[in-house]
Amino acid sequence: MIDKKALYGRFQDGQDRRQKFALKAAHKALDIAEGDVQITTTQSGFGWKELAVIGAIGLGVAWMFNQKEPAPVVPPAQTSPADADYEIRFYDEAGNPIRVDRVPGAESGGE
Repeated sequence: MIDKKALYGRFQDGQDRRQKFALKAAHKALDIAEGDVQITTTQSGFGWKELAVIGAIGLGVAWMFNQKEPAPVVPPAQTSPADADYEIRFYDEAGNPIRVDRVPGAESGGE
């Protein structure tokens, strides 16, 4: 059977050695005595400053999209006039008008 407590102890010892080494390297790099300052090297998640920057960027992008000019309004297409709007005249060879009576029901489109 595997002794999980012993394995975890070995893992924790390795983690402790890595953390001590990282702290020693940070103290040497910053030229600080090892007992003077406590340095924490981990940070997780977003802080309020990062969230404020992301929010400001989002508001700026939203403002830019709202500043676009609206699309021009296209007038509706013209419809053809009804048949009742036309007056048709007939002429003979001499240029005299020929009288033609309207067909009954022609005002309603001939249908």
